[in-house]
Amino acid sequence: MDSAKNDWNDYFKKYYWPDFFDPQTGKSKYLKIINDRQGLDVEVLKKYPKFYKPGFKLPDLQNEPAPIHREEIVPVSVEDNEENNYAIAYCLANETGGWKYAQHFPFLVPSHALLTKDKTRIKNFTNFLLSKSDYKELAPTPKQVQLIELCFKMKELATINRENQWGAKDFTKDDIEKIRKLLEVWHEALELLLAQKYIADYRTRGLKSLQQKPKRNSFYRCSFKKERPKLVLVKNDKGDYLTLELKLKIKGKTRKPYHPIFPLFISTNQASRELYLLENFTDFQMIEFFSKTDFKLAVLKCHYGDEIKRFVNLLAERYELQES
Repeated sequence: MDSAKNDWNDYFKKYYWPDFFDPQTGKSKYLKIINDRQGLDVEVLKKYPKFYKPGFKLPDLQNEPAPIHREEIVPVSVEDNEENNYAIAYCLANETGGWKYAQHFPFLVPSHALLTKDKTRIKNFTNFLLSKSDYKELAPTPKQVQLIELCFKMKELATINRENQWGAKDFTKDDIEKIRKLLEVWHEALELLLAQKYIADYRTRGLKSLQQKPKRNSFYRCSFKKERPKLVLVKNDKGDYLTLELKLKIKGKTRKPYHPIFPLFISTNQASRELYLLENFTDFQMIEFFSKTDFKLAVLKCHYGDEIKRFVNLLAERYELQES
C-alpha cells in the first residue's frame, strides 16, 4: 500500500503548483497548460528556470562538517618504466548506466597498455592489474607502486551496496563515510596521477567488467586537472521571484558547470573531458542537487520561507555568495 501511495504522490507532483496562478484570472505567467489527446500536462515556460515548490526536498547540510579548502595540487613526478612499447596505464573506471543505479563510484584501475611506436598514445590494453601478482613482473618504479596501491585502496572504498538491484536508495551513514574516505584517497592519488602520460576513461558494467579482458571500444580519452574548483552561489532578484545559481570558480574565472559526467568530478565542457576533482562530499551533494535544475533554481518570493532561507544561509557560510 505504501508503494502505491508513493506512486500516486509522484504522479500528482506535476500538477502541484501553489501560488503560481493569478487568483483573479486563474492564469499563470510562468506555466504552460497543455490539454490534448495525451491528457493534461503542466510545463514551466522555457524562458524561466525550474521552480522550487513548497515541500521540495533540500539537501540537509545542518550537521555537515565545514568544507575543506585545499591548497593547489603540486604534481609528484612518477617516472615511467616503458619497455618494448608497453607501459603501466591508469583507467578511470565508471559505470555507463548512471551512478544512481551503479555498483561502484569512479575509481582508478591500473592496467598494462600497448603503446604506439612513438610511445605517445595508448594503442590498446592487454589486461587490468587487480592484484600485486599482476604487476610485480612489470618491475614498476617505487612511485608507480605507491600509485597502484592507492588504486587498490580506492576499489575497496568505491563499492556501493544496494537494497535491491532495481532501484537507487539514499546514502546511509556508512556509505557517506566511505565516499569521504574515497575522496581523500583520490586527492592523494591525484598528485601522482597528474604526472602520468597514459590515462583513459573506461566504461564498466559493474565490477565484473574488470574481471574480463579490456574492451577497446570501452576506452575514451580524458584528462585530470590540477586546479581546485570552488563553488559559488549566485542569488539574483527577478522581481516576483529569486534565482539561485550554482557556478564554479576556476583560476579566478566563474563558469557554469557541465552536468556531472562522473560522480566526485565536475567539468565545464562535455567535449573536453577535462575533469576537476571536487574538494569534499558537500561539494558533491551541491553539484548533484543543482544539476537537476540545470544549476539554476527559481523561487517565488512568497515561497522564500524559513526552510529555504536556512538552506541559503548554510550555503553562504560554506561558499562564496554573490547577490544582485
